[in-house]
Amino acid sequence: MWKDLLHFHRGHSLILDKDFFLSGRGRLDPQAEMEATIEVYFIREHKIKRESGDTDIVCIYPARYTWLNEKLGLPNFRIDADVCPVLTQWARLDQIESVSVLYVSGYLGNPASSFGHVLLNLKIKGQDELMGLFDTSITYGATVPLNENILLYVLKGLFGGYYATFSDKFFYTHDQVYTNREFRDMWEYTLELTDFEKKMLIYHIAELLTKKFRYYFLSANCAQRMAVLLDIFLDENLHSYRYPAYVPEELFHQMEIIDTERRNKNKSGLIKSIRYIPSAQRYLFYETERLTGEERKTFRDVMKSQQEDFSPLLDELDTQSRINILNALLAYQYYKLMASNEAEADQRLKEFKNKILLARLGLPAQKENPVTIPEIPSPREVSPPSSFNTGLVFERGNDPFPSAGVTVFRKESVGMNALEYNELVALNLVIGVRSDSGRVFVDTFDFLKISDFKTYCIKETKENPLS
Repeated sequence: MWKDLLHFHRGHSLILDKDFFLSGRGRLDPQAEMEATIEVYFIREHKIKRESGDTDIVCIYPARYTWLNEKLGLPNFRIDADVCPVLTQWARLDQIESVSVLYVSGYLGNPASSFGHVLLNLKIKGQDELMGLFDTSITYGATVPLNENILLYVLKGLFGGYYATFSDKFFYTHDQVYTNREFRDMWEYTLELTDFEKKMLIYHIAELLTKKFRYYFLSANCAQRMAVLLDIFLDENLHSYRYPAYVPEELFHQMEIIDTERRNKNKSGLIKSIRYIPSAQRYLFYETERLTGEERKTFRDVMKSQQEDFSPLLDELDTQSRINILNALLAYQYYKLMASNEAEADQRLKEFKNKILLARLGLPAQKENPVTIPEIPSPREVSPPSSFNTGLVFERGNDPFPSAGVTVFRKESVGMNALEYNELVALNLVIGVRSDSGRVFVDTFDFLKISDFKTYCIKETKENPLS
């Protein structure tokens, strides 16, 4: 546990900041770091100079000292609002109900986002009506200079040319980017953790914020670091350094395996629940799909009117139809405003949205009729992204031959996945052997194979229906 809290691997800590360690040899010697950590605690004025935040040493390393206190019973040990006001306010231990891990679907508009992304949320009690928007959300990513050359971006990403850090925001900032601007679906896996595991995880995140790691796109990325972080507090392993690549879906497959194994042993599972969070684009698609033919025509007529008075277009319809159309129009305006840069959003678009809102407020209130959005499979319901495979190939006019292959990452077009019949392959290599001659040859080699099909189109927004 101590080595894990220091992120030791192959004889040294993966954390690059010198100020993370209390011993001058701490990055290479975990015992020296433990001795220094204990010694500093017993210095009566164990304070560290900081520009802001708590200065008491237990507030700067709360996970370390909480664990040491469990083992040693440190005298006068306290971490509370009196000793650590800043940490206590950030951690919100009395408000955090659970911890969840979120999978953000792949985004083909950015190569680095093609494989998806992973977030970790500290979930606040009693916030169901707010859909978790004020949860503390932890992300991990590389620090990339603005306007970085694309070739350097690829090379540095693959070979460790960037630093990466953990950072924290409210979840609504990520929801704004992923759901409303990039139109990516998300799945939230709420975990079953004990109160001590939850507290230790939150305290350790506080220790790690802004600390620098080396970033590798394939092996030391957001999914790998989140898996390693959770592994510190789990008996099972979500990550193994044996694999040359680790993609976000691998993390969720391992969570499913651990959950199943626990339940088979009549223990509490790892996964408490799964929540699907559809993109704004998907929400709008199904909002407009439930309009009748006449309502859909009026919707289009109102969209054409823009600055004109559109009330005459609604006068011939009954109250319920007008409500349906205005609700759909509001969803569309929200979609357009969120997808644009809000600071530079078209003022006419905002004024038109206000006109629609005023028209809706002039009609009777009614119980919300939620849009029914069919769920697409979560990461645990589709084939693992990486695999070793063997087979026997039959070709017309030739003898059958055995084959063996490796897939580093593959989302196949057959069967549903988060890309919805699209296909994304990072590397797929199959080697064949001719049984008659023993000749070894490459049967299949795919590197960055992408098939991008538009599986649904919102006609009312005049989107291009072509793939």
